[in-house]
Amino acid sequence: MKIKRREFLQGVAWALAGLGISEAQWWGWSDRYSQVLAQPTNRKLALLVGINQYPDVDLAGCLTDVELQQELLINRFGFQAQDIITLTNKEATKNNIKDSFNSHLIQQAKPGDVAIFHFSGYGSRIKYQEELEEKEVYKLKNFLVAVDSTIAPNTVENELLEETIYSLLGSIPTENAIAILDTSYINQSNSLLGNLRIRSRFNPSILKISQDDVILPDNLSKKSNLNSSGIILKAAGENQVATEGQWNSFNAGLFTYSLTQQLWIATPETTLRFSFDRTAEIITEISGKYQQPEISQTDLNIRENPDKILNTSFASGNYPAIGVVTSIIDTGKTGKIWLGGISPTILDSYTINSILSLIPTNNSEETLEKTLIQIRSRDGLTAQVSIIGEGKMQVGQLVQEYIRIVPHQIYLTVALDNNLRRIERVDATSAFSIVPQVKSIVITETPQPADYLFGRVEKLEISGVDNAYAQSSAPLPSLPQSRYGLFSLGQELIPNTMGEGGEAVKSAVQRVIPQLQTLRANKLLRLTQNEDTSRLPIGISLEIVTPEPKILLQKQTLGVLEKKSIISHQKYKIPKVKSNGVVSLVSGSKILYRVQNYSDVPVYYIVFGLDSTGRAIALYCFLPEDSNIPSDTNMIKPRKVNLQKILPGETLTIPNNTSAWQWTINSPKGLVETKIIFSIAPFARAIDVLETGIPIGSNQQIGLIAKPLEFAQAVLQDLHEASNAANKLGVTSNDDFVLDVNAWASFNFIYRIV
Repeated sequence: MKIKRREFLQGVAWALAGLGISEAQWWGWSDRYSQVLAQPTNRKLALLVGINQYPDVDLAGCLTDVELQQELLINRFGFQAQDIITLTNKEATKNNIKDSFNSHLIQQAKPGDVAIFHFSGYGSRIKYQEELEEKEVYKLKNFLVAVDSTIAPNTVENELLEETIYSLLGSIPTENAIAILDTSYINQSNSLLGNLRIRSRFNPSILKISQDDVILPDNLSKKSNLNSSGIILKAAGENQVATEGQWNSFNAGLFTYSLTQQLWIATPETTLRFSFDRTAEIITEISGKYQQPEISQTDLNIRENPDKILNTSFASGNYPAIGVVTSIIDTGKTGKIWLGGISPTILDSYTINSILSLIPTNNSEETLEKTLIQIRSRDGLTAQVSIIGEGKMQVGQLVQEYIRIVPHQIYLTVALDNNLRRIERVDATSAFSIVPQVKSIVITETPQPADYLFGRVEKLEISGVDNAYAQSSAPLPSLPQSRYGLFSLGQELIPNTMGEGGEAVKSAVQRVIPQLQTLRANKLLRLTQNEDTSRLPIGISLEIVTPEPKILLQKQTLGVLEKKSIISHQKYKIPKVKSNGVVSLVSGSKILYRVQNYSDVPVYYIVFGLDSTGRAIALYCFLPEDSNIPSDTNMIKPRKVNLQKILPGETLTIPNNTSAWQWTINSPKGLVETKIIFSIAPFARAIDVLETGIPIGSNQQIGLIAKPLEFAQAVLQDLHEASNAANKLGVTSNDDFVLDVNAWASFNFIYRIV
């Protein structure tokens, strides 16, 4: 058993409570949290459990999950040394977990305190026999697999029932109790979901269960008259799977990594709904639709309070953070930082020489670039840094992004499914080897860092999940009838990548090359996402126009928060946006994006997306047909496609209010990803690409991009040139794009057409 020193900043409850709670329950619960956490004297207790080393089948990312939570609690929410306990591997027995829960959380907590329980490990499901009105019936129960749990054909021992966790949580004498369960229970015989490892143990029919565990929840409920309640944040829905993935040099639970990353970058303006939406977006980007976080509650009798919104401040200041200084040497000139706030979709391409700024420790009005540090090397989430110019680092000092370095050469990595036969893998490896900037890797039982998966397509129902084309663990069909396609890492089929039956592997690879180039373009533009670190003050919302006007998602940059010191806070307040994970839209709906430029300079924008069929699309804003003049006084080349810009202080809509064209959702069912990228300089190179291979139209329209990869590279080059102020810091490079957070802002919106 280990004890760590952690501080817990005000606001842990609002950030963690934002994962999917029902609307009425959420508003009432968050209001209680805002009252409790406003009192700085409250005690915060945590019990963190992670198990990698099971007696039979190991996991790889659970100890990292514990570390991710610890670093978050240390530097964004702050525990005292005696207030956080970790149980890992052999320490995480059933009795140790229950005893620690009782002694550390239940017995020590007082009303108004915050108590957190985290579990990362296997889960499973029990089918047990129960006598009901003289009849034998069978019921299912979910349980956490402790390190000493044993599963046999007819019995299970040392299981920790999920309902026991509910009862333990509800027995803590505080209304602010939270359990985070990065596990799942679905009986899936395959240990992998595509290229992600499943945190569910396959379990045969089990007919016997410990009576102590059956009656424990009832006993706890009878003993506790505290009217306590808590929430349980789950990595996946009841009939979905929780997964863990691999990034360069470390494994982690997809849920824990995405959640903690979002909490690092949260600010006082971040609502609970927004935190949940962003976490769900990241999981969807990586895994597809078979894992979506969910929330349960121990007390469902919370009164509705829809007029309240939680908005607590962090003790460390109003800035979001992407990391923290963990150690220093050379009198504060060099040191190590933890990059817990870097998005999982960006981390592996986050390179050396990137520059960060130290957030002032005294909450002063100092600018972020007062002291700058540069990344010299990086190993996973840990980086070696050194001071640029004057200044010193302090352990515990938070850091923010200043200049991002993106390599010109970004590869797309395709994992080859382990169900492919050896000859299929050999042929696929050979075929991918000649595709520019695409490399393939072979996976076995161990997931590998990758972007997508290539494998055989079969019709498969995944234990209660929607019927979908996915990787099958069933007996393989004969080779002549094989179909091949591209999948997300969580085995959701990429649209328009499935071939005909009997197709050869090499032919399949050749067939998907255009889609690979589109996916690589999307990966490049994902690397521009920076709404939480951009200092270009832009606010943007996704709104539905019909059938009923409504704001679906609303986002703003760090630059907007900085503007609050100059202008009215009320002008920048984000309204309540009520949603529940990834937004769903019905085909036929009309949408628009509303943009506000709060800066003192004109801002240009460009729109790129993948529609539900997987095609690359862009927004074309045409000049009148009789006009062949530059659309900007700084541009010399005559154009047909307009360089769109927003004047200082201006608010406009995309499409604009004067356009007869409306953005109608008419694609087939599926996921849509749209990026809206802003810059202080025109997107001249990107517009050049758009003007090739597209019929000239009038006004505005959404159209296909003839050369998506060339377009993405042009956007990055435009942003690089707009960031020429970075040259003053000596970070110019012929092999990299150098992007200054003062020069660009990039937003990503994901919704599903249903």
